[in-house]
Amino acid sequence: MAELVYDVDSFVAECIKYRSKIEVSILTLAEIAATKMEAYAKANAPWTDRTGNARQKLAGSAGFVTQDQVMIVVAHHMSYGYWLELAHQRRFKILEESIEENVEELYRSLRRLLS
Repeated sequence: MAELVYDVDSFVAECIKYRSKIEVSILTLAEIAATKMEAYAKANAPWTDRTGNARQKLAGSAGFVTQDQVMIVVAHHMSYGYWLELAHQRRFKILEESIEENVEELYRSLRRLLS
């Protein structure tokens, strides 16, 4: 029977390389989702533009918070964006809807990545 030879250093290097590829893939999917959330929010914001600043300053982004956590953010970048989301019985809100409309596709993409 042939003796098995283990190259532990090579195995560990391959594992690190694989983890790096997965991290890049996950971050890429998160950035795509953030871009789609931003686009959805801009296209479907229910308010009437006065200056257009609120709509133009909606932004989505994604990044690693820790080595094992990715955060996706879609947010207003105008000081009154808070009021658009929370005042007037929330009838001008768009951020939650933009997330809800895109999270299922993100989830499916992540599942495909891991299968």
